[in-house]
Amino acid sequence: MITHCLTDASILGFLTEMDEAFELSEDTWIELEGELDITTYDGVQIPTIKITKWKTIEEPSEPYVYPVLTLTS
Repeated sequence: MITHCLTDASILGFLTEMDEAFELSEDTWIELEGELDITTYDGVQIPTIKITKWKTIEEPSEPYVYPVLTLTS
């Protein structure tokens, strides 16, 4: 995620669970379907995705997320 410029980029993601995780190489992009759940990680409850279906994909042409503020009147 980028909030200002590339130098402030940070990782944004969810903890996921899938049986085939060992098949994925570093920097592999996947498209997934799954079920949202809650798990405990380091003593804290956090959301997790239990992956039920997935496939590898090419890196998106724009791989960053830019938060956008929309002002309404």
